[in-house]
Amino acid sequence: MNNLKYKSQGNVVSIIFIIAFIAFIFLDVLKGTKSFFVNFDNVQQFYAWYQKLNYSLHHGYLPLWDANTFGGKNFAGEFQTGIFYPINILWIFLFGNNETINVYYLDLLVLFHFCIAAVGIYFICRQWKISYLASILGGLLFAATGCLIGRANGQTAIFFGLTLLPYSFLFAIKYLDTKNKINLLLIGFFLGMQILAGHIQPFFHTALLTFSYIAYVIFSRNISFINKRKEFAIVCLIIISVTVVVSSPQLYTGFKYMGHAYRWVSAENPVSPGGKVPFKTYSERFSLTPTQFFNIIDRRDFPVDDGNDLFIGLIPVLLILIIIYTSFRKKIFSTFDENKKIFYWIMLVSIVIMLGQYTYLPYILYELPFVNTIRELGRYVILLHFCNAILMAFGFEYVLSKSYNFTPFKKKILITILAIGFLEIIYLLLVHPSLIPTEIIWHLFFLAIIFAFIIFLRNNSLIKYAAFICVLLAIKISSGYSINAVDSSSYPPAFFKKNKIIEYLEPKYGDGRVLLESDKIPENIGDVYKIQTKMGHSATMNKPYFDFIAQDWNRNSEVNDLLNIKYVISKDSINLPLIMRDDNLQLNLYERPTAYSRLFLKSATNKTIKNTPTAFTYTKICYSDLYQKYEVNVASSDTLVFSENYYDGWKIFLDSKRVDILQPSINNELPLLMGIKIPEGKHIVELKYNCFIP
Repeated sequence: MNNLKYKSQGNVVSIIFIIAFIAFIFLDVLKGTKSFFVNFDNVQQFYAWYQKLNYSLHHGYLPLWDANTFGGKNFAGEFQTGIFYPINILWIFLFGNNETINVYYLDLLVLFHFCIAAVGIYFICRQWKISYLASILGGLLFAATGCLIGRANGQTAIFFGLTLLPYSFLFAIKYLDTKNKINLLLIGFFLGMQILAGHIQPFFHTALLTFSYIAYVIFSRNISFINKRKEFAIVCLIIISVTVVVSSPQLYTGFKYMGHAYRWVSAENPVSPGGKVPFKTYSERFSLTPTQFFNIIDRRDFPVDDGNDLFIGLIPVLLILIIIYTSFRKKIFSTFDENKKIFYWIMLVSIVIMLGQYTYLPYILYELPFVNTIRELGRYVILLHFCNAILMAFGFEYVLSKSYNFTPFKKKILITILAIGFLEIIYLLLVHPSLIPTEIIWHLFFLAIIFAFIIFLRNNSLIKYAAFICVLLAIKISSGYSINAVDSSSYPPAFFKKNKIIEYLEPKYGDGRVLLESDKIPENIGDVYKIQTKMGHSATMNKPYFDFIAQDWNRNSEVNDLLNIKYVISKDSINLPLIMRDDNLQLNLYERPTAYSRLFLKSATNKTIKNTPTAFTYTKICYSDLYQKYEVNVASSDTLVFSENYYDGWKIFLDSKRVDILQPSINNELPLLMGIKIPEGKHIVELKYNCFIP
């Protein structure tokens, strides 16, 4: 009982230390002088989507549909919005308000996930009986360096999923140690949470890692092959079932939407629904060259694209090399010796995959179902980074578990080497500070200090704590290197700053859409303010919508008329009625008089009578993402057309009775908009969206 109490207290103290050190690493973020929301995707996409989610939740609904961008789109089906992720929802309720959630609280959400990542690795190390100090270092190295930093800056949905990776692996270890099937449920739960977090890739890589480890352990046991197969099949069935149940809202909406959506994947053309990523893009785009693997110690001279950083610094790399080298010569720790082979295989396979076109492996992967949809082979770096964190913890444990007794002669030699090393480090820092990357010089400095403690101190406890502090500081030097200052013009408060044009358009919400012809207005401005735009910023677009708008990109096209594109924002002087000008932004707001209204009769769309008055009026009673209500007055029976994207999940009610939705073709354009048959007279028309109810 006392031992259990001691372990519990030790874990609590360690977790508090981890949280405090992450706060120290990202102190500038806590002070509000730096932010994760400055780079392109985090600003244009994720910040805007958080505003959409915040507004919707604080007004009592989940934003299954986004009426404000791309002429209206399935917001839930776009995986990366993360609207079903419980932590997102809880965070918004805690820190958001009726209008917005401040970007500072979104930065805190990112920091919270750094803590989640570090604590997960810490508990894996403790499960394998690694000391508290080494476990803390392993957790901090995983969370605060490498690809997690890169993802936090650029794609929070992927980052959130990656921070949950350790937990599935942790409960896999617990299951294999105890055979308690509750742990299988927890594996499935965390895999499902990764999907809900907003991206499929972290789930895929975690599943690959976790199932590989489970298979390795089960098939290494001294039981019959039939029993091995049976146990592994049961384990897989339980985990997959729970994963599907937990992530079912996202899987249902996501795969349904992706089955009718184009994907933009850094290729010349978008990938069609259900299609493969082009092989050249799959095998070459963002994979690593052999020399880029030096990024692990030198990020300056060997940069890696798209956040797929390996960078952990010199000292962790040396500890990893020491444990690997020693493990081939003798037994070290029982938990390490039992599991080292699977770690080495995972590291080797991930390195080969990351090399992309330099090996033939992409040709094999490209033929595998589902695997060929997971683009950017460089993103397999997370598997290597995970292994690096665990091996570094074992390496630290091993180096500090040894007794170091030197003869007088050896001691003199080592002191001489140490003195020369210190002088060289000081020389580089003072005379040639740019010759070698700063991180390498500081890692050499801390390494020299550890070396000095080992030579001069006989008390192993003092050596251990001194080395712990040095490695901690080395991790601090290696982390937080790409966090941007908030004085950037792309920082959300500046980037999405309200202007006169937005103030003019907001009261007209639901009356007309906007065509943006200037990059001074962010593409996803509609998710931050109550305006509706023809386009937006996302990795996907509903195929029928793209096919419809691609018929004619001309500003004065019938396509834009049908989409109720009533306004144009442009820096240029164009041949349209000018509504107003914003002199600060040097932008003009124009009106397109040829645009159809939000509701119109099909009989009035003939080009020869397009602008003639019709015996049809309507009043907008309510307009929101999921619900619209109108009072209409029709002189004679007709087809009432709504300038809204048709998508499965919309229901239309005429005088409280549900009616069939039509997709009328107008003036030979592709069918996209919704319509209903409407009789003569006054009526109440309601549109409701719920993708979960037929």
